Amino acid sequence: SLLLLLPPPVTPFFLDTNHQMQLHIPAAFFALAIAASAAKPILEQAGLAKDPASGLITRAPGARPTSAQLYQMENTRYGMFIHFGINTFINQEWTDGSVPIEKYAPKEIAADEWVLAAKNAGMSHVVLVCKHHDGFCNWPTKHDEMQYSVGHASNKTDVVKAVSNACRKHGVRFAVYYSCWDRRWDAKHAEDYKQDRAATNKAYTDYMVAQVEELLSQYGPVTEIWIDGSWHKKLEEWGFDRVYDAVKRHQPLCQVAINWNIGHPDNVDSTAHLKEQREGFPIRYFPSDFRLGDPELPAFPDPKIFTHGGKQFYMPFESTICLNDQWFWNAGDKGLKSVDELEKLFLQATAQNNLLLLNSPPGPDGHMRPATLERLVQLRERLGLKIGGPFPKNTAAVKATATATSVWTKDQGFGPELAVDENPGTRWASETPVCAITQEFAAPTRIERVILREYGESGHYRIGKFILEAQVGDSWKTLVDGTTVGASKQLKFDPVLTKLMRLRILEASEPPSLSAFRALEAD
Repeated sequence: SLLLLLPPPVTPFFLDTNHQMQLHIPAAFFALAIAASAAKPILEQAGLAKDPASGLITRAPGARPTSAQLYQMENTRYGMFIHFGINTFINQEWTDGSVPIEKYAPKEIAADEWVLAAKNAGMSHVVLVCKHHDGFCNWPTKHDEMQYSVGHASNKTDVVKAVSNACRKHGVRFAVYYSCWDRRWDAKHAEDYKQDRAATNKAYTDYMVAQVEELLSQYGPVTEIWIDGSWHKKLEEWGFDRVYDAVKRHQPLCQVAINWNIGHPDNVDSTAHLKEQREGFPIRYFPSDFRLGDPELPAFPDPKIFTHGGKQFYMPFESTICLNDQWFWNAGDKGLKSVDELEKLFLQATAQNNLLLLNSPPGPDGHMRPATLERLVQLRERLGLKIGGPFPKNTAAVKATATATSVWTKDQGFGPELAVDENPGTRWASETPVCAITQEFAAPTRIERVILREYGESGHYRIGKFILEAQVGDSWKTLVDGTTVGASKQLKFDPVLTKLMRLRILEASEPPSLSAFRALEAD
């Protein structure tokens, strides 16, 4: 779709109540948008349909990714989660809406710093927590009967506006998190629920839709909306079909997901949830465009096709990971994941066309921890990402096959193909210290980097000397002549066009094992 090629700073188009496209696009892009809309109806372009019974915009069925999903998977695969709100000031993760608004007193909203931290980390976008379960709104919402927003605080900075403006300024895409569970609203309307639950549920959905429409209409392009909450209501009581419709009326290409939206019984723990995320399992909260299962990681192989109403829908998975131990800033949170751990999580989460958010919360002073900012840059350098993207291509590795001169035979499951798949939990193992593993791409490909990850018990690694080669014409060309590998090693070289790449292990203390022999394409 040509509309999907518009760069992030462009103001989005909107749909009016009759689902007609209302353009709010600079003149330079007007003809482009018209050409695209003439080729296909705008809803069809975005993988959407109009429900004949309700008149609401919903997802069109299909077992293949939509153009909008392809754009998401290719351009917003790695982003930053930013938890900030009233909880930041009381060292708690969840509160019930009773914390006095006076507690919210940021010295500064360093939005440029937050967004630049994401850009410098090689990320494409930020997802800002606009409202958490406590109901406190990081923007001066007009739908605020509880008077619980920045508009009533001592620091009245519109945090959503500050961050969205910083995103446009620095060329980073903007996305929002919205909790559908507002505990302050529920507490105020507790008696109403008892008197007329259906009417109160409708009133709450009206309130939720109104706030979502503010977020999608006042702050420019929104690449995704991350909907969260505690599931204390039955599915049919939420009115998520109306929320989805509201998002798509304003920004059809904005991707929508609801936490734990794949079907599962209500009485199982989160570990069991992941086991149920298999192909064909029904979608629980519908409609949505991608899957969330916070804080789980995708399985391998990861399913993408799920059912709802007997129809199939393609849905990628977005993982969320804390850089520290907690989502919101906490004075006692001293945890900070190592680069080794983050790299392994990154490779697992972003494999198989899936997505990753790393959470980095600002503190009460409005700034992020210096150690966290440093760790983000260290991870970017380890992964070889570019500042501001784009995300590295990996189609060569996905389509590669592998052979080896030696394979461990005392146990099953150590073949060479397991070093070139996208699963960091599988590995190739040799029976001899001196050995070689070769991967073959589906077609000649320009490769500029290789990631090696060596398996080692308790930090004991075996490889002492190796040579990385690529076949160019009829001969092998040495790309890297190296020594140890260890937990992770990034090999960079001038781009080479090849169909065969070989790692020859010349010295090892014991038969070596690799969980990753991953080739990355040149831009």
